[in-house]
Amino acid sequence: MAHTIPLTRRGAEKLKDELQRLKSVERHAVIQAIAEARAQGDLSENAEYEAAKDKQGFIEGRILEIEGKLAAAQIIDPSTLDAGGRVEYSQLIPTEVPPSVPTVAQGRAPRQAPYFNYRGVNRSEGQYAHGEGELEDARAALGYLRGRFPDLPFTLAGFSFGSRIALRLGCQEAPARRVIAVGFPTAYKNNSYLEACTVPKIFIQSSRDQYGPLAELEPLVAALPEPRKLIVVEAGDHFFAGALEELEREVSRL
Repeated sequence: MAHTIPLTRRGAEKLKDELQRLKSVERHAVIQAIAEARAQGDLSENAEYEAAKDKQGFIEGRILEIEGKLAAAQIIDPSTLDAGGRVEYSQLIPTEVPPSVPTVAQGRAPRQAPYFNYRGVNRSEGQYAHGEGELEDARAALGYLRGRFPDLPFTLAGFSFGSRIALRLGCQEAPARRVIAVGFPTAYKNNSYLEACTVPKIFIQSSRDQYGPLAELEPLVAALPEPRKLIVVEAGDHFFAGALEELEREVSRL
């Protein structure tokens, strides 16, 4: 049975609009920016070139992520659901969240675990901001949680694009107990924020992740500072098709 992701019609349309913009506008703009930076000469100390290449990685990775979500989308009508227009998995989760996200949360229950939409997702204002704006969103959500529970240790966790945001926040800014990165996408090539990261890093990856193949992820993780760990779950795709219970068990063992 094919794995599906529940999406509202409005959420699907917003993803389609973002995909169109990324492909028709932002992809071409960053290619032009790379060409202009190359024209300046030596690339070894060319900050404009590095910034443009980093942005290109975000764009291409986001395109892959959206295409995957739309390919697996199951359109739902929030008015026919319980819990005020949300899908209930065991906690209330926004309708645009793939099943693997609540699975991670369930594996760590009972915990205080906030769910939030990045800018431009579901009812959130704004639009995709190439990781920088989304990092601000995660920082704000963490600040809210730590404001309520200032004395509790915390773990950061994220799925797919969100795993990169969790790692950036945990490695560069927040004194996290650890970071759990699920479905880490290797399409984004700038991983410099991980090079000196001594926060415990746990990667959980599907054995058949089309956006983070093990052949690319394994050497990346092996080169990172300790402590680090890679857990592979036998699953059908990036979204852990056919293996969500095993994913939950792996998280519960952490």
